[in-house]
Amino acid sequence: MRPFRNAPRPITDINVTPLVDVTLVLLVIFMATAPLMHHRAFGVNLPKSSQGEGQTEKVVRLTLDYDRTILLNGTKITQARLPQEISLNLRQNPYLAVSVSADGRLPYQEIISVLDSLKESQVKKIALEVQPK
Repeated sequence: MRPFRNAPRPITDINVTPLVDVTLVLLVIFMATAPLMHHRAFGVNLPKSSQGEGQTEKVVRLTLDYDRTILLNGTKITQARLPQEISLNLRQNPYLAVSVSADGRLPYQEIISVLDSLKESQVKKIALEVQPK
């Protein structure tokens, strides 16, 4: 006996269109909610105190001249003395930030060695100053 020519055949292919649709919807959901994950999930009402102090951040200016002179808040200092002076400032204010401005003609290695000295002193916040065009 021959099989009928008009008889329905079994489906042997997998339809991936619904899978792609669901995947794209999930991707859009994750892309839309990812920036919200960066913010806090809870709102915390901190208690108020008349004697409390906020986190004040002291900024120390470090300047590197082209003739390799290092100025710490306008005072000339040697690179060997830099870690001790920064550590002293850190003891006075643990939220210390250092703003470094260096001459553009200085070799890159000179700037890196000063940044290494700052990292050695456990400075957490370092800013490199640039001049807008």
